[in-house]
Amino acid sequence: MTEMTVNAHVDQLLARMPDKALFRFLDEQRQVAAELTLPTLEQAARRIASALLERVPAGSPVMLLAGFGPEHLMGLLGCWRASTTAIPVYPPQGPQADAIRGAVVRVATASRAPVLLGLRAHLDSVCPALQQALGDHAPHAVAIDELAGQALAGSWPEVRPDQPAVMLFTSGSTGTPKGVVMTHRAICANLGAVAQAKDCGPHDRVCSWMPQAHIAGLFLRVFPLITGCEAVLLPPSAFMASPLNWLQVMSDERCTITAAPDFAYALAAQTARQARQRDPAWSLRLDALKLAISGGESVRASTLQACLDVLGPMGLDERALHPYYGLTETMCSSIRQDTPLLTLALSRAGLAANRWHPPASGEDTIHFTGNGGVLGDTEIIAVDPADGTRCAAGQVGAPWIRGTAVRPGYAGL
Repeated sequence: MTEMTVNAHVDQLLARMPDKALFRFLDEQRQVAAELTLPTLEQAARRIASALLERVPAGSPVMLLAGFGPEHLMGLLGCWRASTTAIPVYPPQGPQADAIRGAVVRVATASRAPVLLGLRAHLDSVCPALQQALGDHAPHAVAIDELAGQALAGSWPEVRPDQPAVMLFTSGSTGTPKGVVMTHRAICANLGAVAQAKDCGPHDRVCSWMPQAHIAGLFLRVFPLITGCEAVLLPPSAFMASPLNWLQVMSDERCTITAAPDFAYALAAQTARQARQRDPAWSLRLDALKLAISGGESVRASTLQACLDVLGPMGLDERALHPYYGLTETMCSSIRQDTPLLTLALSRAGLAANRWHPPASGEDTIHFTGNGGVLGDTEIIAVDPADGTRCAAGQVGAPWIRGTAVRPGYAGL
């Protein structure tokens, strides 16, 4: 899998399961708002790619101003069919619209993307600000929902595994935004390693509410394109309205795969406990879940235990909980393998002195959760941040990571 592109995976799926409905998009009431089959996705992507190729050469960066719906996936695959690099950004909406609009301007300035792709309504909400900030250097707007009559390109550019597929930008709130470059090879290697380690395929079903421009949200949206599994997607606002929406969809849809940060699991356990207290007959069916990934922030042993205490009687298997380690720059570097959950009680004082050893007392105790073994060809070592030398046993250090899934660098750096 490491030498393939996402495009090649999609081509294989089209040959093997041409009519499969890969994606269902739910609204805040958990009702189906849209479905996306492979042929519909491919047709839309080809139209988008053709429009892009009329405006920019292959290899160009393209900003993808996409909301929660199907246009995000259409835009992603359209960028990849045109052999361009997608830069997902959020459309300005809600009370934070002005701040989001400012972030879009900062990313446009940093990336120098010549094209901004999105729905017309979203484009109209940012183009005046881009024009004011960048003048003649503002990206050209291409509306996804105005391409019904787009003529298809006569030929398609080559897409190589080492070619950048996605660039995710840091927020830029404390400095110039940095674009984390992810190649087709890195994406396919990382998601392929997860699929192989956990036996994921067309028989599985993903559930996600994570934002599409977040690494975990992107991970779960591209995963079906690699494995052929289905995905049931909730808007982030549905989770914020009630974490029970996330749990209920996984129960109703018999989902097998999900991912979220630690805080989401903590809120889910808390709201499920409250729901059970209000109605002792209320319950869920979570026995289908085999891969519940927790990462993106510190994974707390207390959170995992709370999930097992509350959701275990509703079918959640301890073996489904998978703490992982990874950054946007490294994707998912390590994940729990077929081993028991590991928690360590360490000394706070020892860690302050860059040593790890058992605690001397209860007040000296801090708990850590193990993040499992490395994935694929990833290698992780701990080094002394002062001189880069490898740490001795018992010494605390900084992780150094290398492997196919590690990003090649930051854009422009």
